[in-house]
Amino acid sequence: MIQLMHEWLKQNEGWIIETRQLFHQFPELSRKEFATNQRIRKILTEHNIDYLAPENNITIAIVGKKGNQTIAFRCDTDALNIVENTGLSFASKNHGVMHACGHDAHIAIGLAAVCCLKHFEDKLSKRIFVIFQPAEEGARGAQAVIDTGLLHNVKQFYALHVWPDLPVGTIGLKAGSFFSGTDKITIRLRGKSGHAAVPDSAQDTIAATGALIQSLQHIVSRFISPKDAGVITIGRIDAGNRWNIIADTSLIEGTVRVVEPNVRKNMLEAIEEMTQLIAKAHRCESEFQLDVLSSIIINDELETKQASEAALLADIKAKQVPPQMVGDDFAEYRQIAPGCYVLLGAQSDDGSYYPLHHGKFSVNERALYHGAAWFCSLALMKKNEN
Repeated sequence: MIQLMHEWLKQNEGWIIETRQLFHQFPELSRKEFATNQRIRKILTEHNIDYLAPENNITIAIVGKKGNQTIAFRCDTDALNIVENTGLSFASKNHGVMHACGHDAHIAIGLAAVCCLKHFEDKLSKRIFVIFQPAEEGARGAQAVIDTGLLHNVKQFYALHVWPDLPVGTIGLKAGSFFSGTDKITIRLRGKSGHAAVPDSAQDTIAATGALIQSLQHIVSRFISPKDAGVITIGRIDAGNRWNIIADTSLIEGTVRVVEPNVRKNMLEAIEEMTQLIAKAHRCESEFQLDVLSSIIINDELETKQASEAALLADIKAKQVPPQMVGDDFAEYRQIAPGCYVLLGAQSDDGSYYPLHHGKFSVNERALYHGAAWFCSLALMKKNEN
């Protein structure tokens, strides 16, 4: 059966690539994936595939036999506010918005897999949900899907992400902590403005900001074990409005990335404490705000084992890779059931390299077949409790 599915995917590989190129041309930002969902639903309808269409630009395609074990594949659909600079003939027609994270490929892979599974539906022993999820890029799309209440019967969740660092025909994975949580930190400092020539009469928030940013970098090197990974990056500062006036307010925004829950707790506590101390040392007041955008992705043992076995069935090499410091809200589905998230090799054939979120990033389209074949292989796996 798996061989017949793979043959179907090979025969339709041209259509899969065309589908990816279609979605690449019309990217939409998080929470605005209106036309994207219309296109997804049109394709599903053309292939006689049932789907659920709750609010918030969510589409859940369904194949298989109702009442049997249900597993779900997650495919994210949103794009980024990046100007595309690939020069592709099918480049974004929505200026300033681009599928720079490969979600166009994920949509095409999900559609290819569900169309293939529909073709062999009478042979399936389980029910398959393909979740076309909006708003993965920091806008809590996974939680919006969970809040629909439509996933309570799902027993396993799987997802993939195209990965330009791995060769085509490979997936990268590991059991346990795999992707960092995504925490946004916002720090506001309040002081007292004054003339730049009379600093002793003011409370300088820019000086406090500089000292705080330098001190925050010591948390990674001095507050956590060298055996643990952690990142603190400040990406935005907003302070002052004139060259000869001492700023009375400062805004600092950044992110914290860790792959172990206890390390995350320690780092966030250290950041908050250091903020208070540095502010006080500069005679300023401080306010610390934490926004948890996604949890740490933890791959469950059984599901990771099955992901590797499905790769073997799909003639894909499964490679153990270290934890990654990027984040993805796929982690939230673990509230419902165990799962596994893998990296799908999408390395370029010509040796060029552009990372995710780059204006020149483009998916190696040979990876699309492998992603769909992996999903289809998973659909045939039996869940063995051990």
